[in-house]
Amino acid sequence: MVRNRFDIPVYLHPDDFIFWDHYAMMGQKYGFDLKPFDFQPIPFEEGKLTMCGVNFELLFTPGHAPGHLSFYISELKTVISGDALFRETIGRTDLQFGDFKVLENSIRTKLYTLPDETKVLSGHGPETTIGHEKKHNGFVRI
Repeated sequence: MVRNRFDIPVYLHPDDFIFWDHYAMMGQKYGFDLKPFDFQPIPFEEGKLTMCGVNFELLFTPGHAPGHLSFYISELKTVISGDALFRETIGRTDLQFGDFKVLENSIRTKLYTLPDETKVLSGHGPETTIGHEKKHNGFVRI
């Protein structure tokens, strides 16, 4: 595990501790035999964070997962949206604890309020921009 090799901290939003606390049981549901971790993540929430000299604004963007966070780097005009927003689509909300209305609200109030030229780096697929998504996202349009 990377954490053990490099002795780095692991952070998790408090609303996602449900996954942490029950991950072995959830993994069995999908056929995985998971072993327990020997550490607890450090809780963190929306706010500011500086890591490796980069200033991040953590945006609480639940819907795909209850404690989902997106990472906005204003100096780079970039947001790392994870599985909240993808090019012309959004993260899944059909999995346990997913909620389309919550995700739609997160995108409208947290991501679509960023400047249109903001580059969006998602958890999968090609990059996009906030402006492009406002016009072309079939799930959440302005």
